Amino acid sequence: MSEEEFQSLMDLAKRAAEKTYTKEEALAILIRVGILDKDGNYTEPYKILELATPR
Repeated sequence: MSEEEFQSLMDLAKRAAEKTYTKEEALAILIRVGILDKDGNYTEPYKILELATPR
């Protein structure tokens, strides 16, 4: 990865971190990246997070 590509990625991450998301948007992102399934349950690689998540 070039320095320019790295900087573009860092800029993108910074903008995303500064954005405020609704609950629905946040859930959609977690589903899209594979952390949650369509029913809102953690997928297998992330099951350990259930221990730290209040329900």
